[in-house]
Amino acid sequence: MFALEHNLQDLLDSAIGFLKKNVDGVSKNDTFSSLEPKFLSALFNDDNLILYNHNIPLKPLDSEKLLLEVIMRYITLREKKNKTFDAKTLLGSVRWPVLNEKTIVSCLHNLPNFAHCDVINKFVQLSNPATRFSDLDIAKVEETWMKPRHILVSLHSSNTLYAIKENVLLSCINVDFNNEISRVDVWTRSWDGRPVIGKIKVVYRNVNTPNEVLEYSQGDDKSSIGHESLDLRPGEFITKVVVKSGKLIDNLYFETNMKQKLGPCGGPGGDMAVEKGEDEMSSYLYDISCCSELTLGATAICNLMLRWVTFKVKDT
Repeated sequence: MFALEHNLQDLLDSAIGFLKKNVDGVSKNDTFSSLEPKFLSALFNDDNLILYNHNIPLKPLDSEKLLLEVIMRYITLREKKNKTFDAKTLLGSVRWPVLNEKTIVSCLHNLPNFAHCDVINKFVQLSNPATRFSDLDIAKVEETWMKPRHILVSLHSSNTLYAIKENVLLSCINVDFNNEISRVDVWTRSWDGRPVIGKIKVVYRNVNTPNEVLEYSQGDDKSSIGHESLDLRPGEFITKVVVKSGKLIDNLYFETNMKQKLGPCGGPGGDMAVEKGEDEMSSYLYDISCCSELTLGATAICNLMLRWVTFKVKDT
């Protein structure tokens, strides 16, 4: 009865989808070694492979780093059970030119048994010159490990400006999709007897250079009547924003893929709008930009725009 109601290919597709979204946790389980190397090789060699962390797709560097760590865990588990196989086949599914030396060293630090692995050292040696040939016709390249995956990074917005004010230029400092929002602060103030947003500050971290921090802020908190903040851990992203606005930004609410919430901040006024990315399963908030104006003795936020990033498989 089960076989009649469930198509085998559908079950396999569901299992592969689960593995892609949970491969970090699954690979830490002893039963991971029971999967056949040929199955994993076919999965990891896929040019359309996208790995996830907490239901958010990983950037190319993070994805290949996780894949390398997963493969090294698999090799370790197989060796413990004396299940030998050609490790080069699996290691060759990693797109090595995407990884930088610092990332590889970090992976080897986590699994020191591979520090002197000849196969890994060979790929590291080959990947350096391979990056210099990245402009070649990739269709003529036979080695899988040299080819970039078919992942498209799309930056977009709804083109909606909330609380529009004329003759105000919108500023934005985040021009690198490797910058991730790490903290949001929102201050409220009283405007004509009701709460509105008086100041916003956004802090970004860069995934490639964690010590580099960008800060963006508009407004001031001199007349603040309330302050709320949201700290986002690595791998945590804002996936939903609710805006209430009229002449000014009245209220803001943020929600992350890990179900953290900020707000609602502000008052009950204004028309409500809900923003999410193009694809809820592969999008998150990339940038918040706005302006502030002096009104009734203090600053208030206006001209708010949200920008989103989406990871897709390229059309080939």
